[in-house]
Amino acid sequence: MFAAIIISIYGAGNGERSLRIYSETEGSRTKSLKGKWRDKWDRSDIDSRINKFCRSIGKLNYLGFRLGTRALLGKRRRDELLRDERVYERFSRAIKFDRFGARIPIGNHSLVFSPDNSRFLVQDDVSRGILEDIYFGHVYDKLNHPRTGNVVVDAGAHVGLYSIKASKLVGREGRVLAFEPHPLNYAILNSNIRLNGIKNIETICYALGESDGYVKLYLANPNSGGHSIMPRSIMRRTEEFLLVNVKRLDTAVKEYQVQRLDFIKMDVEGAELLLLKGAEKILREFKPNLAIAAYHYPKEIDELSHYLGDYCYKLYRLRQSFLYAEPEKP
Repeated sequence: MFAAIIISIYGAGNGERSLRIYSETEGSRTKSLKGKWRDKWDRSDIDSRINKFCRSIGKLNYLGFRLGTRALLGKRRRDELLRDERVYERFSRAIKFDRFGARIPIGNHSLVFSPDNSRFLVQDDVSRGILEDIYFGHVYDKLNHPRTGNVVVDAGAHVGLYSIKASKLVGREGRVLAFEPHPLNYAILNSNIRLNGIKNIETICYALGESDGYVKLYLANPNSGGHSIMPRSIMRRTEEFLLVNVKRLDTAVKEYQVQRLDFIKMDVEGAELLLLKGAEKILREFKPNLAIAAYHYPKEIDELSHYLGDYCYKLYRLRQSFLYAEPEKP
């Protein structure tokens, strides 16, 4: 009975999708997703409508832009210019280009391209900023990165920006488990996987924490990547929340019959320590490499470093923002 109440996404008789959003002061309300995500949650019709357009117009436009600026400025000066974020910002405002080539509006979303020829539907500029960090900042690859045949966990997968990059690194023999608790992000995550024709990613729609059960996922609208299970006293969020499933990573690994785990990427909006506390068995038995976003609240990186000190890891910091860990060699 309680489980039925917890379900926060459901379909109406006419196929419309809605979210049950709770408020700590105003009870609950239903929010229609009509116009937000027009297709069914379990399939995508995007390929049939835009595949050819994406491959031809998008890439040719960007190629034309690069060739044109090279003709005007020369290759060296052009490359220096394209490394300047302000150039992309001004150019994208004018003709809908950005660092990833053509940015094509599709309803309330945009389609962008990554340097490895992946295509992504993104909802907002925050998503595009995350894409920049992953592909140009390499924020999760500073120390180690997934390799061919590896098993990877993407904790806080959002719309699949890192999951899809990792899937290409691990190849057909590898495996990526992508965890994303927010239903709309999860829907776009699955659409992006289909859009790129990827077969080695398994998507799981629940949060990761230190216990199994249910938890409040506080919303950070309009920032699609900022929803958090942390208390509002620690992470400033709206008073609105979804009730979502949460499980220990130890539980999830057993549930999905994972026999090895080589790499964990974590960006779960301040709940990284809770995730690690729910992964004790994994840390001791599999000893995966870790890449952790640790900038969500003051001293988070110190708390994570202290906790991992009991697990025989070598730790490396990127400023006060990211923590990387690799198991110490015997």
